[in-house]
Formats: sequence, structure tokens, C-alpha cells
Amino acid sequence: MIIRRKTLLAAVAAGTSLLLAVPPASTQQAPPLTAEQAAEIVASPDRSAADRTNDLRRKPEQLLVFIGPRPGSTALDLSAAGGYTTELLARAIGSTGAVYGQSRPRDPSRPPTPPPAPEGNSHPSATPGPPPATPAAATAIPPNPKTAAMSAITKKTNA
Repeated sequence: MIIRRKTLLAAVAAGTSLLLAVPPASTQQAPPLTAEQAAEIVASPDRSAADRTNDLRRKPEQLLVFIGPRPGSTALDLSAAGGYTTELLARAIGSTGAVYGQSRPRDPSRPPTPPPAPEGNSHPSATPGPPPATPAAATAIPPNPKTAAMSAITKKTNA
């Protein structure tokens, strides 16, 4: 028996929609995260200094309230990169749920790159100071003959 491709896709789509339409075993869902709960998660003492630095610009309390994760739910963080949002979701969802972080796979034709430094510069290796002085010969720009000719023409026309 030969099954046509469209028929097979229709059957898979119908089965998937039926599967997704079935309510979970416990129909009682936890309420979404409140602003107070989000603030507690962000203020957790075991979060890194780099995360706290990122909190200033990323506004994680607002993000968590907007997403509305519920304890025990499942979340997928696409383009997870360093895992900042993934970690916040894991804290909000708790041990009864699941959080998955996905990043773009590495191109196998390129050599692996080292992991990025944590955001926020929580472990600075040097203190900022004045930039090093450059030798005058290295910074001197040779004169452009076109610029010199244009300035001579400008002087003649203005005179």
C-alpha cells in the first residue's frame, strides 16, 4: 500500500492537534508569576555579579512578569547564548518543570571558538587607566596632495 505524502502529512497534523488538545492529567495550573515573586527571584543571593550587572539594562522582573512562567511548566529558550534568561526561567519554573536552552549549532567546518566571557565584566582583570601614548611618527598623517590643491584654490577664490 502506497501512502501519498500529503495524506501522511495530514494524518500527522491531525494526530498532533489531537495530542495537543488533550488536557494534562492535573487540570489545576499554578498562577503565573507575580511581580513580587519575580523580584524575589532576581534578588536571590546566589546569582552572579555579572547577572546583577546585566539586570540593570535587561529589566528581568518585567521580563518574567511578561512571560508569565508557571511553576511546573515547560519552557524553551531559543538562542540561549550564555543562559541568562534560561537561568531566570529555571528559577521561576522550579524543579517540577523543565527548561530547555537552545543555541545555534556550531559550524563543523570552522574550528571551535572559546566560550564568551560572562556579560557584565564581573571579574575585571585590570583597572581602567589612560590609553598608552603613541609615538608622534606613527600618528602623523602624510599630507594629501588633493587637499593641499583644494585649499590653494579656495584661498585664491576667497581673495
